[in-house]
Amino acid sequence: MGCVPTPLTPAFLRAIKPEEQRIYPSAPLTSFWKVQADLTSNKEEQGDCWFLAALGSLTQNPQCLQKILIDQSYSRQYAGIFQFRFWQCGQWVEVVVDDRLPVVGNSFLFVHPRRGNQEFWPCLMEKAYAKLLGSYSQLHYGYLPDALVDLTGGVVTIVNLHSSPPDLLMAVKTAVQAGSMVACATPRGPTEEAEVMENGLVSQHAYTVTGAEQGIQYQKGWEEIIRLWNPWGNTEWRGRWRDGSQEWKETQDPRKSQLYGNKDDGEFWMSCRDFQENFSCLFVCNQIPITLDHGVTPNESWRQMRFKNQVISGNTAGGHGRDLQYFFGVQEPTDSNNVVVAFTIMPQSLKTEEEIFPLQFQVFKVDSQFQKFQERLPPAFFSPFRNAAQGIDYVTKYNFTRSFRLSPGTYVVVPSAHGKEVEFLLRIFLKMPEEDSESEQQFQPQSPQMEVFQKVDPKIAVSTDIWIRYAI
Repeated sequence: MGCVPTPLTPAFLRAIKPEEQRIYPSAPLTSFWKVQADLTSNKEEQGDCWFLAALGSLTQNPQCLQKILIDQSYSRQYAGIFQFRFWQCGQWVEVVVDDRLPVVGNSFLFVHPRRGNQEFWPCLMEKAYAKLLGSYSQLHYGYLPDALVDLTGGVVTIVNLHSSPPDLLMAVKTAVQAGSMVACATPRGPTEEAEVMENGLVSQHAYTVTGAEQGIQYQKGWEEIIRLWNPWGNTEWRGRWRDGSQEWKETQDPRKSQLYGNKDDGEFWMSCRDFQENFSCLFVCNQIPITLDHGVTPNESWRQMRFKNQVISGNTAGGHGRDLQYFFGVQEPTDSNNVVVAFTIMPQSLKTEEEIFPLQFQVFKVDSQFQKFQERLPPAFFSPFRNAAQGIDYVTKYNFTRSFRLSPGTYVVVPSAHGKEVEFLLRIFLKMPEEDSESEQQFQPQSPQMEVFQKVDPKIAVSTDIWIRYAI
């Protein structure tokens, strides 16, 4: 059974004569499709570490992983096809693929099981994700937060490790234990390519955070350490607390037997200080924003406003794109970020060669004299002297998230597009006071197609909103 190109999968290949086709334009001429039984394992880095790091984090949350894998096996009514679910702009999409995988000779071209391990679901899931995006070429370098969102439907909190909170390790440990997906990335090196550095880390590379421990006994003091996994499956940290290090040999901590294993499997420990010095960003993905500025509070309550299937026309005249306006309210002051605005676009809204997110948006506080306009503000509101609220941005290929610390009042989100029509999902997360249990219905903003206005549980939720994308 081969993969037949359809309008949804324009770059996928027929497997009728696979030896005559490339898997993607820059793949070796000898690459072709084979079923799993014919394959052996061989590492071949193809710039997909951003997806594999997210996949590694997904394995830390069995509930979320099963949501994507569904209930299927090689033995029961096996038909040579597999289906997986991914989150796309507010909906869970089922993607169906056959059981052929891209190889060069007898070696995997992309992700592969460890030697002696016949667990092939990561290979098949990666193939399904490539199909969702259009082709394997879309996996050749990407954004880690995009993969985290597509695998969970959550929202990603970005932490700059060079200005991170003092209790970072405790926050990371709590986030991992709460079921959040946590990953990180190293900064770019001297060249554009990912390169192995002297300390064993890879520049411009994504890693999965798999654990964190406080108060590890060492010599006459205590150390904080964090555990990471390199998606390559090898190439580990060579500094303090590495596998086989003096620190592990000398520590008498009672947790040593549970935490330490000297294996060349890509997983390793390092001190929290070394982690902050050598990594640039930490990514925490959950169904609600995770505020790390005051540590992780598992009982935080957030409301979510969700606007699905929104379409905005391109604004070529300059100024604010005022056709769409989304209102929300902030009830009480706070000492941390209390509003997160997240735009997600459909992959079809971008051409393959485009890397710039096609939307911009601004958030304005609505003065008392304009609050009677609950559906649409008049042109007079958009004075050139009116200042937009300032927040912390993080922009990827398919997601634009901005976090705010806003004072009480009514606000409006005003998006604009760069000269073309764009379909998007808008989610507005509002942090609620802990004691607030009866005021959920006090503010009812009048905005088009407001689908969800609810309190969100911090744990990964399961959605039943599914549509299916099949191969023809």
